[in-house]
Amino acid sequence: MGQIAVRIIFWSPDSKWFLVNGGANAYAGFFVTVYSVSASGVHKLHVTESAQADMVKTFPPCKALNRDDGICSGIVRHPGFNMSGLAWVSGSSAIVVIAEVPCSSAYGGIMCQVLGYQLDVPGGRIGKHMTATDLKQTWQRSMAWDMHIPEPPQYEPAQAAQ
Repeated sequence: MGQIAVRIIFWSPDSKWFLVNGGANAYAGFFVTVYSVSASGVHKLHVTESAQADMVKTFPPCKALNRDDGICSGIVRHPGFNMSGLAWVSGSSAIVVIAEVPCSSAYGGIMCQVLGYQLDVPGGRIGKHMTATDLKQTWQRSMAWDMHIPEPPQYEPAQAAQ
């Protein structure tokens, strides 16, 4: 397993939680992990599974134009889209996350697609979806980069029924 670099840590306003943004390399493997802090210790929570599943549903990898057929089914089974936490919202009960299909040709016509999510903490339920445009307009100030609005996704033509 390669090295993982922590990029940033955000404490919740009530100091009972913190999120860690990390990444495996320059274009893929970005993740968000939330931890709870209590008298019994620090506990790792997985809050991005629903957003990962929604990304697969919204941008189906096995329908993408110029996809890599060898990896698309693996992406569906074990999605690993880039995720970065941007802020705590609703007090300390939710986080805003940017989700991105890695900008790699292996993803074909869906590469670089972006959505935003408000995820409940601790459960990870999606409380709000945001388009790339909505995310940029509302949350650009919380990003350390100039967010790019991607071109629309491209998919293989539908096959005629035989």
